[in-house]
Amino acid sequence: MKIMLFLFLLLFLNSLLLIDGQSIKIYDLSSSFDETNKYPNSSELLTCNFIFYFLSVDDLKTGIPFIYSSNTPLAVFKGPIINNNSSEINSFEFLGAEYGYYEFTIIVTAGSKSSTIVYKFSCLEIPLNSISYSVVNSNQEFNPYNTFTWILKFDNLNCLLNKLKFVELDIKYSKIGRNSFAISSSLVQTNPKSITIDFASRQEHIQLGSIFSNYNINKHVNIALYPNSNLLVEEKGIGYGPLFKINSSSLFPYYYIHNANFQNTISPIYGYPGDFTFIGQIKNSDSGKELSLKTLNGTSFVDISTIKFKIKEKKQDSFGTPSSIGYSQTNPIFFTISFKSITEYKYSTNDYYLNGLKIISSSFPFGFTNGSNEAFNYESTFSFSPLTLSPLQFQINSEPPKSIVTLGNSGSSFQKILSYEINHLFEFKYLIKITTDASINNLPGYIKINGVYYFGLEKCISYENNNSTFEIIVDFLFGSLDEDGIEISDTSGKKSLYTTSSFYSISPPLKISNPYSFDIDIKKIQDIKFLFNNIDVKNKKRANIMYFNYTDSNIIHVDQITFALHLSDRTSYIPGEPLKDNKFYYSKWNSTIKMFQIEFFINGNSMIGILPWFLTNGNLNENTLQISNSFFPLENQLIILNSSYDGYGPIITLIQQKNISNSLVVIFQIEDSINGFSHGDFIIRGEVDNSIYKFQLTELNRVSGTNRVGKYEHTLLIRNNNTSKCFNQTYIISDVILYDTHGNKAIFQEWNKDGGYYSTTNPFINFLSIPEFKFTYDSCGDYTDLTPPELVSFSIEKSQQNQRIITVIFEARDLDSGLKSNQLPTLYGITPMQSIQSVPTIVSMNDTNVKYKSIIEIPISFANISTIFFSVYGFINNGGHFSGFSSDYISRHFTTSTGVDIGFIRYLAIESSSDITSDGGELWVIGREFHSTHTLKVNYLDGNLGFSQFLTPIKSYSTALLFNGIKKTNQNFIIKLIDLNGIESNEYSITPIVFNYYDNNNNNNNNNNNNNNNNNTNNNNSTSSESPPPTPSSTNENSPSPSPTLLPTNETSSTPFPTTTPLVTNQPQQCKGTPVCGSPKNGYCTSNGCACFSPYTGLDCLSKTMVVNQPKFNLTYPTSEIQVSLEQQQKQPSSSYSSSLDENSVFFKTLIAVSSLREMDINNKPIKTFKFGKWSYSKIDSSSSRYTTTINVKSLDSNTTTQTQVITVLEWFQNETTIEFANQNISMNPSTTKFTISISSYQFENPLHNLQLVMEASISTTQPDDQVCSLREYGETSSGDNSNYLKIKVDDVSLYGRFIRRAIVDTFVKSVDNVLLDSSLNVLSNPSELQSFIGITIPYFTDNVILDPDFSILVDDNSVSDEENAICKNTKPSLSSTQLAGIIIGCVLFVIVIVFITTYFIIKKRKESKFNSEINSKMKDLTSEK
Repeated sequence: MKIMLFLFLLLFLNSLLLIDGQSIKIYDLSSSFDETNKYPNSSELLTCNFIFYFLSVDDLKTGIPFIYSSNTPLAVFKGPIINNNSSEINSFEFLGAEYGYYEFTIIVTAGSKSSTIVYKFSCLEIPLNSISYSVVNSNQEFNPYNTFTWILKFDNLNCLLNKLKFVELDIKYSKIGRNSFAISSSLVQTNPKSITIDFASRQEHIQLGSIFSNYNINKHVNIALYPNSNLLVEEKGIGYGPLFKINSSSLFPYYYIHNANFQNTISPIYGYPGDFTFIGQIKNSDSGKELSLKTLNGTSFVDISTIKFKIKEKKQDSFGTPSSIGYSQTNPIFFTISFKSITEYKYSTNDYYLNGLKIISSSFPFGFTNGSNEAFNYESTFSFSPLTLSPLQFQINSEPPKSIVTLGNSGSSFQKILSYEINHLFEFKYLIKITTDASINNLPGYIKINGVYYFGLEKCISYENNNSTFEIIVDFLFGSLDEDGIEISDTSGKKSLYTTSSFYSISPPLKISNPYSFDIDIKKIQDIKFLFNNIDVKNKKRANIMYFNYTDSNIIHVDQITFALHLSDRTSYIPGEPLKDNKFYYSKWNSTIKMFQIEFFINGNSMIGILPWFLTNGNLNENTLQISNSFFPLENQLIILNSSYDGYGPIITLIQQKNISNSLVVIFQIEDSINGFSHGDFIIRGEVDNSIYKFQLTELNRVSGTNRVGKYEHTLLIRNNNTSKCFNQTYIISDVILYDTHGNKAIFQEWNKDGGYYSTTNPFINFLSIPEFKFTYDSCGDYTDLTPPELVSFSIEKSQQNQRIITVIFEARDLDSGLKSNQLPTLYGITPMQSIQSVPTIVSMNDTNVKYKSIIEIPISFANISTIFFSVYGFINNGGHFSGFSSDYISRHFTTSTGVDIGFIRYLAIESSSDITSDGGELWVIGREFHSTHTLKVNYLDGNLGFSQFLTPIKSYSTALLFNGIKKTNQNFIIKLIDLNGIESNEYSITPIVFNYYDNNNNNNNNNNNNNNNNNTNNNNSTSSESPPPTPSSTNENSPSPSPTLLPTNETSSTPFPTTTPLVTNQPQQCKGTPVCGSPKNGYCTSNGCACFSPYTGLDCLSKTMVVNQPKFNLTYPTSEIQVSLEQQQKQPSSSYSSSLDENSVFFKTLIAVSSLREMDINNKPIKTFKFGKWSYSKIDSSSSRYTTTINVKSLDSNTTTQTQVITVLEWFQNETTIEFANQNISMNPSTTKFTISISSYQFENPLHNLQLVMEASISTTQPDDQVCSLREYGETSSGDNSNYLKIKVDDVSLYGRFIRRAIVDTFVKSVDNVLLDSSLNVLSNPSELQSFIGITIPYFTDNVILDPDFSILVDDNSVSDEENAICKNTKPSLSSTQLAGIIIGCVLFVIVIVFITTYFIIKKRKESKFNSEINSKMKDLTSEK
């Protein structure tokens, strides 16, 4: 009993201890410097605001709620952000903190226990006395479309400066980086401008430079107004106001309109040298004003003319003027809106929103149930989820939302993100993988990322434990996750928003992360060059390459960042047009030359002069800085040469009609005097019955003239035959897009509310005084049919083989006038979040009835969690009336066709891919239900071999697979996937992009005037569309380059260069070493000699690469210097060694340097030698640097002096790596320094001369001469890399240099000679110090050449003193140990031989004596016997 009582007391006391030991822990989640040290949020303020995040954890998980407090009333608790049963993330705001240092305490309490955390932070005054700034000015002459014209960067600021307050009201700015701001002015600045920033303590004045050059006034200017009238001008389309043209003899004058309400960009549209035409637009907001057209004269603007228009604005009108809109609900899951029109409908497009989500955007015929444009009835039905909370919000266009009370709604819970990851694929495409708590009972409505909606289970890849995982590929060229974030909505309309400041996980605390991005510093963009400059684009689209560096030490992996190039000339971009509608070209990192390169096209007949462009690193929006070419000097500009320029699409100069029998023939004269007309798309509408005629004009429609000026006809069938009925009405041209042969467009869209920026492309510029562009057909008499068509049947069938294929069959009739056979209705399928449209085909028809069929393959993204309800509109009879039928009507009259459910169907499918060039290589395949075991089958259509290639992925996700090994082809090819079970995806066709840099039919051969015939021949050998990108010489096409430029390039590892044959290869060698090739772990013997395993190298594989730390780059000269201690050398192998060397240590020092450049005559004698002087240094990344120098090359007769640029890139390879150079794979051992040397065009004295680059290599030791020996070796490698090697050795440490016997010369792979120059130069040859010079002899070239030697440090198993040609301390020639051994052995053998011979003769003598004695004895015996 006592024992039981004791145990009870023990348990009771233990429980008390557990309760008393309740532990509350607080973790700081806001400890960065920028979060705890701040300037005021805007420059003029005196106080700072702080927000701190922290995690509270109840270790015992008692479930007691946390209570929060602080020791200051300035700390405002914001409430829990995310929590679970034991933890919670919260935030406090500390607002209005004045200058000073602060500490405040947060107390977290749960039950009887509490814990505290102290926050220390500072509100700092902006240090104006020590602040400095720099300004980068743009030159608007280079790019008049540049949004921001100055970049202001503040230096010497420790904290972030977020906002500025400018005194000047014309200043607009955007924060573009850490304490950097892009600035523009709404006023045109011709002189330097002083701006004032309002700081709390004082105002700071900053000087901005002029953004214009000194122009000379263009006195020869002609102005034409469109229309040429002072009367009231009516906009022909929304935003299509009056225009004016300026004819000028100047190449690029700057014009602007004074007193306008916006910055008017007047752009050149076509012309020839000495006669250019510019166009400008007058906005409705300037109606009635007297506007001054100005141009620059020096640095001042002068008036050219005045312009005044009174404009009648064309406004968007949803349905004319509807009567009051009625709302009704006759079904639990949809509602109907209806009204009657009062005024005429004007073809406008209407947007319909349900709970803020746009369901459909449509013009006629959606919702038009009966009548004509003059008076009609409207009725449309919208469905909603049964879980949608009442009331729901319905909205048309920008009208006030309507609250609709619905029946039987239950609602649901908010959906949460449980896990998140983001991975870069290609360009600015990122794969976002999220897991949510969406389940079968709480389905996702949509996920919205970066403005794009993904509905239902569209991107779902798995269902597990009532959670759903989605993979979504997002393009971050535009937008980011900072503000829009990730929005998740369930089917009831409840939304959760996650931004980059949102925690989605509590254990561990995790936030949504943005794609990798960085703030561009414009000063770090350097060495901008182009493959071709001064390029002629007459009548031909041209391929080019842009090269540049971005030197930012904060970027660790420079090959993982992307830039995009946008061309901003008029042939590529219409001023004001949304950038999302434009073409961008993306960068690739060229690992050979350590530069970014962007392949792009220049349109034919582009504007003469400087081509405007900008670069971006993604996340574009209206406040993003575009790195415009106008921020860079003239030497970085791309110059266009052309004898004619055309940046305006074709125009219509004549409109006619003729009525023939039952048809209306429309006639257009179309003119495009430079590029010529290609084709055009037209929409003509019946003014009363809304009949729509869409057609295209091509050269087949041309009845006279040429594509420069020609007449084109098209016939509109008004009635079927002479006996059928018809209705007289006017036909209006509402939409026209005309294309010229180079892709320029002229656009007219009467009711496009977002299309006003196309006003300056109006093809009807000559008809702006005409109210409307109309045709009249009046051969039908006065017949009118007031009875609209009716729907007599409607049915829906789902395919048994494919559940996503739906067949809808319906029939309509009109007993009075019959249905128009060339006017088809539109079938609409609507869900609570989406819509789909389909135009049916006619199955059968007679005078009164028409039967239609529409086969729809429902996309995977559509209706995977909801019912589709169908409606049909757009039946038009021959008497001027239309009809349509809502989902509500169909459900009430055709009970078997209320809707259709599709559900979520999984299947393997390819949906898209990354772009790929004709050079082949890597390809991303995008789709669904992917797996790493899938195989890609490729059918190259240029080979007729079927699916002949099979590739396995090198990266895999459920929606994206990366393959490498696509072959070179300039023809389309087809891909499909197959899994292990033999299930195949759909076939997907891919069109490669062909960058044809060399063309026999143009001058795009990068030739200088002084090119010789041999070089021209070489270029002509590279004219096919499969030619790889050549090296960037930035030379002019039509004249010698005044200063040679850039580093050459190797496209990618998969792109071979053209070669000249034959290329030199190394001779086979005998395998050396004892044992042969150093033993099986070192290497093995081949027919060419020893092939060594890394890190072993050499002819016998007995030398071992020494692993060392990366040396520091020399900041003044391209050298590589490494010091190694004897102790470090003896500790090999190891991953690395300490960089510190004891001053008493014995160490070795190696040095490699680029020494000089020599021109060699035909006798191989130097006639010119150039010692390299000052080098310009720039860091590429943590493992590579660039050095640039220029030499002046003076001819022997001193008549001419040219410049040659030499660029050396040093790259350190810490680990074993395989690279490609000159079409050859090269294995780089660990701890190797590679020199990539580029030489631009050189002015040879004679085409038979060569150029020789001299490199120096040396090794030395601190050991005295009498303790070491040295040795020099030079020869050919045996590893198959076709190289020469130089090995200079002191003791058992060697400096090993490899010199590849080929180079890239004028874009071709050619052989080079490597020569040991020690015999002709005064080199050091001591036991403790050895020096050698190697000359790389380069054949004659015109543009540039790339060389690629590399160096490493070796440790040898054999002592240098054992070598035959070793250099040692002895003054007399010393004998090696081998020689001594030979002498000793010889002496011993000699002694043995002497002893043997002596012994032999002694024994022989004794035997002879004995024999003679015996003979004599026997002779005596014989004598005595006788």
